[in-house]
Amino acid sequence: MFRQLRNPTLLKSLAASTPENPEDVSSGKTLQRSTPSADMYLHMFPETPGIWTKEQVQAWKPIVDAVHAKGGIFFCQIWHVGRVSNTSLQPNGQAPISSTDKALKPLGRADGEVIQGIFSPPRRLRTDEIPKIIDDFRLAARNAIEAGFDGVEIHAAHG
Repeated sequence: MFRQLRNPTLLKSLAASTPENPEDVSSGKTLQRSTPSADMYLHMFPETPGIWTKEQVQAWKPIVDAVHAKGGIFFCQIWHVGRVSNTSLQPNGQAPISSTDKALKPLGRADGEVIQGIFSPPRRLRTDEIPKIIDDFRLAARNAIEAGFDGVEIHAAHG
C-alpha cells in the first residue's frame, strides 16, 4: 500500500535522544513538525523508543494519531544498532552483534562533546543468525503498520 505525498518535501529524520518507551516520547517537537505542508519520518537516536512489543505498539498509537490529526504522514525508521551499543543494553550482558568484531572509536557530537567508553566491542554476526535479524525487522515493520504509521524506512548503517 502506498500513500500519495501531497508534495515532494520530506522533513529529515529526527535526531533527538528520547526515552526508550514511546509513551515517554515528547511528541511536542514531533507534532510541531507535522503540518499538512510537510510529510515526515521519525528517527530517534541513541535512546531509541522500541516497536517490538505489543505494549510499545499501543503506546505509539496516540502519537501517530496526533500526527495524522494535524495532516501529517508519519514513517517509522527501524534499524539494528549493530556495534553502536554496549553490553548493558544487550540480553544477558552479551556483546553487541555486528558485521565486524572491530569496536567503534570515540565519536564527536555536534556540540563538541566526545562520546567514548559507551560502545562495547561487538562480536561478529554468524551467518546462521541472519534469519533471526530478518525476522526482527519483519516484526518491527508489522508492528509499525499496526501502530498506524504510514510506512517504514529500514536503516542499516551501524555495522
